[in-house]
Amino acid sequence: MTGISIELDYKEMIAVVRQIQARMADVGPLMRSIGGAMLTNVDLEFRGGHDPWDAPWKELSQRTLELRRKGRGGGNAAQILVDTGRLRDSFSPAIIGDGGNSVTIGTSVEYAADHQFGVPNRRLPKRQILPQAGDDLPPSWKDEIISIANAYLMPK
Repeated sequence: MTGISIELDYKEMIAVVRQIQARMADVGPLMRSIGGAMLTNVDLEFRGGHDPWDAPWKELSQRTLELRRKGRGGGNAAQILVDTGRLRDSFSPAIIGDGGNSVTIGTSVEYAADHQFGVPNRRLPKRQILPQAGDDLPPSWKDEIISIANAYLMPK
């Protein structure tokens, strides 16, 4: 009988699957890495004056600039959302969920939501810092999370 025969050795594939299963038993280190990356992204937003999708935040009003020049409110005259640095420095990750299988990032600074969502009746524009529930993550955040997960699950 003529023909072609292929023989597969699954040992290497099974070893890789077992390695992934073992790493998935404790995703805490993965979640901490992802949380750290999200903190870095928030820091870059403050440095660049833009939202998670790289759209620039609305410029400071002339009144705010004048108050800052006069030394009221801390004094960082032109950096948007950075006066004393309290808001910028307040973000932190938290591992949550059953078995620590999720990470969130947030702040306890009471006025953060005013900036995140805006307060029109106080003429405070929306300057989004974090993606909101229901938003898709920015592509750069998704790519980074996938890269971190791949490195965690398949170390070289």
